[in-house]
Amino acid sequence: MPEFLAPMASPKLLPEPVSDPAQLMSQRILHHTTRPESWKIWFNDLGAILPEEGSSLRYSQYELIIEAMVAGHGIGLMPLILLQREIAEGKLVQAHSHVACPRSAYYLLTPLHKVGISKIESFRSWFLQRVKELSSYQ
Repeated sequence: MPEFLAPMASPKLLPEPVSDPAQLMSQRILHHTTRPESWKIWFNDLGAILPEEGSSLRYSQYELIIEAMVAGHGIGLMPLILLQREIAEGKLVQAHSHVACPRSAYYLLTPLHKVGISKIESFRSWFLQRVKELSSYQ
């Protein structure tokens, strides 16, 4: 399952997307501690070099980054699949129009000894259908 990353912010912080991606770095940048290269990956995907950032905060949970963004505390680079509700409710907007699709992805694995078990297969079918629906949202 591919991942789509976009810089997101509260419309209170950034009412309009910026045209120059370097402008994003003038805001407080919200990082996920396990994904320290995300901003570099996003800038590289855009064909740009990651500029020096100013103020930043690091969080270990995406939920905390989402809460911080909604509260207007900074810009986060987030997988769009995690933000559907906040986007639909107008709580978050893209801070720049570029959406990166890095080489990394998510995989649904089933141990061989569990293949064919009805509840496993039922969950797998439901999950893959849901991912397909959400991917069309991107």
